[in-house]
This record gives sequence, structure tokens and C-alpha cells, in this order.
Amino acid sequence: MDITQIHQCSAQYPVLQHFLADHAPKIITALGSLDLLAAKALALFCSVKCPGSLILQAYDLAQHLSQSDITIISGFHSPVERECLTVLLRSHNPIIICPARGIESMRIPSEYKKPLAERRLLILSPFSEKRRRATSQMALYRNRQVAAPL
Repeated sequence: MDITQIHQCSAQYPVLQHFLADHAPKIITALGSLDLLAAKALALFCSVKCPGSLILQAYDLAQHLSQSDITIISGFHSPVERECLTVLLRSHNPIIICPARGIESMRIPSEYKKPLAERRLLILSPFSEKRRRATSQMALYRNRQVAAPL
């Protein structure tokens, strides 16, 4: 599967410019099914530090969402988000993963291969190939992209 670059002038470019104004990325790189950009998506955010009761609620939510056809978008970076991703990857949900780094040189985990082949996974990044490690600033920028409606 090839990496695609989506420019702001493209019809496939998400509606980020309306919500991010001048902070919208000029180019977004993508791997996977661009058709997922047409669906409304539910953003999933979980703090790195969560009380146990909230972790259980998030896991229960992931189980509930896995029974639906709702598209889920997230950075899937925090431990709780990664647990939710594990549940969602086993379901038939469409998933949009937005890492806080460039994706051109990213190693694709084996658990992504089946959902990619089934065209229900999209990996999106507003960062260039040079950005190989996530920083807190990049995570904040990514979170704004995730929160902006597709």
C-alpha cells in the first residue's frame, strides 16, 4: 500500500482548514482507505494518567463501539487509547489513526495489515517524513487535527 499526499486544494482534504484556519497543514500524508475521510468520526482522547475506574469505563466503551459501525479517530498513543485500539482492530469498525509523527518511514505493525487490506483503516499525519519522534507540541497539534470534524 502506498503513501498518499493530500494537498489543501484537493477535494479529499478534510475540513480542517475551516476549524484550524491558518494552522491547518498544507499537506497531509495518508496510508490506507481515503474513503474513511467521507464518514463522520468519533474522536477518542484518553489521558496518559487515568484513575482505574475511568480505564475500565474506556475499555467498556471500546467494547461497545466495537459492536457498531462508527468510525473512530485518535492518536492511539496513551496506554488506554492503545488498549482501545486493540479492541477496535479485532472488530469491523473503520479506524483512523493519527500518529504525532511522519508516517513515510513508519513500520506498519502486523495487526494493521488485515484492517488495511479490508479498507477499514487509515493512517493520517500532518507531519513530514523528517518528524520521526513525537513531541508534546506535535501531539497537541495532532490532537487539534483529530478534534476537527472530518
